[in-house]
Amino acid sequence: MLRFPERLLRQVATALVFSAIANSLNAQVPNDQPTPISGARDFLGVVYPELAGRDFFLSFSLMQGLDGSWRRLYKIDFDIMRYHPASSIMVNPSTDAKTGKRLSPPKNTILKGDILFDSKGWLHAFEAVGDAAQTKQYDSLVELVDAHPKWSDADAVQALKQAGARFGPAEKVAFLRTFQLEKFEHFMGKLERKSAEFEPLPKNHSEGNTALGSCVWVVTVDRILPDGKRIPYVLRFEPFEGKLTSVHKQGELVGVLQEDD
Repeated sequence: MLRFPERLLRQVATALVFSAIANSLNAQVPNDQPTPISGARDFLGVVYPELAGRDFFLSFSLMQGLDGSWRRLYKIDFDIMRYHPASSIMVNPSTDAKTGKRLSPPKNTILKGDILFDSKGWLHAFEAVGDAAQTKQYDSLVELVDAHPKWSDADAVQALKQAGARFGPAEKVAFLRTFQLEKFEHFMGKLERKSAEFEPLPKNHSEGNTALGSCVWVVTVDRILPDGKRIPYVLRFEPFEGKLTSVHKQGELVGVLQEDD
């Protein structure tokens, strides 16, 4: 009798629970009516369009207090996967021809993170990591730069280019061609771009501070409300392919949604 790892069984159970929730939602909400779930799916399709049309799987998970009203979804966690968690390649991977031992399932997640919408349904925050967000390449760059605390910004940029990044500080025009402010306005409302800068190394990097968070493109925008009020947001893009990795309100901790938002 086959015995499956407990972790894998939990993943399968989670997928089945979400499937039941999704079916329940579909029974109550007309197909043409937008929901936070459809909004999250649409946003991912806009900022990571290259993942569409490849038969990947998208999983959403939600967590809030049981006693809450559940009238608002404060955070939606997502996971884009190559294979269905219950597929044979994940549940029953092949065995090593020489040792006869069962091999580990292949790496499945391509992109994961979370999305937050405000009370009016506008995008409030977003974070993503994974192969599609070039996380491994960026982390390797940070590790290399941190191993050389005396490096200057020019040294870090040189290492970045040698690692294959397309969008260093000299490629600002090319980066802005990929940015396309209008594609974010569908999810955030009217926007005005204030700045777009390549984040340099921290000033105290030579003292041992990590370079994590630097060597990325940082775009600041104002979200303009109907009454004219402006709310500043910060969008961050990795330098290898220029993919969006985070959105958050300026001056606010990433992933935090205030009650009055």
